[in-house]
Amino acid sequence: MGLPFLVVLFSLAKIVLGVKYNITSLPGYDGELPFNLESGYVGVENDTAQYFYLFAESQRNSAEDPILFWITGGPGCSSLRAFFLSHGPVKLDTDNYSWDGSLPKLLLNGYAWTKGLSIIYFDGPIGTGYSYGTTAEIYESGDSIFVKQIYEFLQQWLLEHPQFSENSFYFGGDGYSGNLIPVVTQTVLDGNEAGNISFLNIKGYMLGNPGADFSIDFNGRHTFANRIGFVPDELYEAADESCSGNFTNPPNDVCKTLVDAMSELTRNINPVQVIEPACKSVPNYLKLPQIGEQSARRYLEQNPTHPLSDPPTFWCRKYDLQILSIWANDETVQEVLHVHQEDPGTPHFWQSCNDSIIVGPAYTEKASSVVSYYNNLTNTNLKGLIYSGDHDMEIAYSATQKWIWKLNLTLEESWRAWSVNNETAGYVRFFTNGDFNLTFATVKGAGHFATEYKAEECFEMAERWLANESL
Repeated sequence: MGLPFLVVLFSLAKIVLGVKYNITSLPGYDGELPFNLESGYVGVENDTAQYFYLFAESQRNSAEDPILFWITGGPGCSSLRAFFLSHGPVKLDTDNYSWDGSLPKLLLNGYAWTKGLSIIYFDGPIGTGYSYGTTAEIYESGDSIFVKQIYEFLQQWLLEHPQFSENSFYFGGDGYSGNLIPVVTQTVLDGNEAGNISFLNIKGYMLGNPGADFSIDFNGRHTFANRIGFVPDELYEAADESCSGNFTNPPNDVCKTLVDAMSELTRNINPVQVIEPACKSVPNYLKLPQIGEQSARRYLEQNPTHPLSDPPTFWCRKYDLQILSIWANDETVQEVLHVHQEDPGTPHFWQSCNDSIIVGPAYTEKASSVVSYYNNLTNTNLKGLIYSGDHDMEIAYSATQKWIWKLNLTLEESWRAWSVNNETAGYVRFFTNGDFNLTFATVKGAGHFATEYKAEECFEMAERWLANESL
């Protein structure tokens, strides 16, 4: 079966070439960029699915440094968030934005992972960020389809970047990406063994607060809420007994009543960073209506400066995403990045996350558990880093540890503190199974997107792990 696939893929690679552009400056940044940046599209599925990416080369030695392929979770959330708010080479100056509709400023990121690592920031699945399809059918997706398309993207990308064919390669992401990356990694390993065109020198994965098992993750929210003090012991213990530990599908009416009571207690808690405001009643200062894509495009065309009301008086993290949205929907920005425009002269409607993918109906197939894939990878010579912001209730650190224990790895290093600048940055465990090793680390005080909350600590964590140093 490998040979026919090889022939077809080679034929497509010869016929369908991606488009790529060297970006020497970015709107909002003063001067030329002090690093190599590329934007582009790679077409898969007979060119009907056009995937957008940004490729930031390592600022140290891109010819030899590892490459990280980054997928932001959701599914359906753009990796521009990771690029500009987490670990990319530049960041949005959100602290000093004037809220007058002007283009946000960009600053160099002192804790950019690209100081020693090249990163492909990937927008997927189709309909995410700047990625688009040429047929209506191609927007219908799910885990299996998306994994297949990611692999085809990587094959094509390496054919167009042969100078990086021998670099060590890692997969990275957060949230829902944890459900995809072990499957993609296994697909790459199988493709390498089958002798497919582009051999990926895969070395491992780096995942932040990753989803892996829906039931474990959902149950873990209530466990976390009890541990941190949102849900009293007597309520949690009664629910645990009545539900037999299964809060996901309550087996009886008493269980359901108790689970509902626990949920009510955390209804106004920010699930991705429990000590930050939930901001549910805070207005959207972008004033971008929740309307269809075509209407939103017209809105952006008719309101190019995004007129805003008075600057916000109450801080919410979601404002950072609104500032990013202003930048990403700017016509000049899209011209510089060579973003596809379906209607010439009308900017592509960019949104941080596409709800039609996250909650449907565009993305219909979601695996309930991929722990078996993680288990398969423990029989390889790869290494893994799983890090958890310890104030994330959405995918709690305790839930992640629960499925890690199911991998039956050998615990080589027990729970201990790891430090940055002589201050405790979190806690770490180290596991092995033959040639495979896994590091699990918490990031103290961080939420779901740990790098947004604790940039320096996460930078140090990634640097040490990639260098095979102990955290």
